[in-house]
Amino acid sequence: MSEITVGQTYTLKPSTPRGKPLGANVTAIKRRGLGHTVEYRSGGKTMQCSMGKFKDRLAS
Repeated sequence: MSEITVGQTYTLKPSTPRGKPLGANVTAIKRRGLGHTVEYRSGGKTMQCSMGKFKDRLAS
């Protein structure tokens, strides 16, 4: 899997079965404890999740 870079837009799988895929623009990658947190903007909201969860939600 490719590296996540700041400034790129990625397509994420929907969080519910009936949901639509969403575009996420990565704004920051922060070091937190033993892992990393990805901060992204989607639909005018700023959200964050762990690097592993973000990679799992990436649409292929």
